[in-house]
Amino acid sequence: MHARESALEIDYRLGDASALPFPENAFDIVVASEVLEHIGNLNTALWEMARVLKPSGLLLFDTPNRTWLSGFISSHSEKC
Repeated sequence: MHARESALEIDYRLGDASALPFPENAFDIVVASEVLEHIGNLNTALWEMARVLKPSGLLLFDTPNRTWLSGFISSHSEKC
C-alpha cells in the first residue's frame, strides 16, 4: 500500500532473519533498522545477513538506545 500510494517501485519481501530467501552475495547493502533487538537467534540472523552480502558489502544497523543520555542528546539535537 505504501509503495502504491507513493508511486514507488518497491518489491517488498517477507522473510525469516534466520533463513533469508536470497542467494549468497546478492546485495551491496543490508539494512537492519531497529530490528536486531527483536530477533531470537541473533547470531544466526547476523550470519545470514553476512551470507547475502557481497564480499565488499555493507551491513548497516541501529538499535534504540533509550538511556537518559540518549534522550537528552536527541531532545537537544533537534534544536540545533
